[in-house]
Amino acid sequence: MALPPSLQSLKFLESCPQLDSILLSASSCTSIHPRLVELLVTRCDQLHRLPGGLGELLLPCLRKLTLRGCESLVELPEDFTSLTRLENLSFPALPSLVTFESTQKSLRGCESLVELPDDFTSLTRLESFVISGSPFLSSLPRNFGQMPALKVLVLESLALSALPNSLCRLNSLEALFLMNCDEIVHLPAEFSRLTALKSLCLVGMRWLVLPEEIGELPGLLAFHMSENEQELLPEQVLLPKQVLLPPSFSQLSSLTDLEFLSCNIRTLPEGM
Repeated sequence: MALPPSLQSLKFLESCPQLDSILLSASSCTSIHPRLVELLVTRCDQLHRLPGGLGELLLPCLRKLTLRGCESLVELPEDFTSLTRLENLSFPALPSLVTFESTQKSLRGCESLVELPDDFTSLTRLESFVISGSPFLSSLPRNFGQMPALKVLVLESLALSALPNSLCRLNSLEALFLMNCDEIVHLPAEFSRLTALKSLCLVGMRWLVLPEEIGELPGLLAFHMSENEQELLPEQVLLPKQVLLPPSFSQLSSLTDLEFLSCNIRTLPEGM
């Protein structure tokens, strides 16, 4: 079936359980769906692939893409990063996804995911990126900081042992959420370069030691820390004796929202 070129929104909802592929075809010289801005697919349990050539050739104007509960989807096409106008992505609950050839705004519950590609930063308009529930994802790409529009970053329940230094080049980043990535001990050395950061949330980061440079975030308005009960560190982790909150924490003069929950704090820096 040929879709009309005037189509702006295309939705395959839960009533399509037998849909096993989305076939969008194009000639070599023209865009087939030049006006389509939204593609929504939910609970299409047999869907196992998306077509290649999604960007300039098929969907040059696509701004919103949602794939929800497509349990058989194993991989995304290699040219997924050609969707350069994409602003809103949501891919919750893709338990079979193994090959990830691009980036998403929301990537939740992809239990088999083991890595992100180096070229996923090609989607330079993305303002929010959420990834959670991927227990085998142990690292982020080295060029993670090459997303100039990124404002919100959520990393939750991953196997990360460190954050890439390039993260400190996210000059537009306003909110950072690190949750239950409990192998991370240090934040990147140049963390204070995140001068646009307004909100920092740390949940379940048991071994994380805040850097002295955290006091050099002049725009930080909200700080939340919970379930960060530092007791005995693992024997393989050698750290200097530090308090949970470094002295420079008292220099965060713009703070308007400060919250500690189950943090086992014994001392506060002078000036607080």
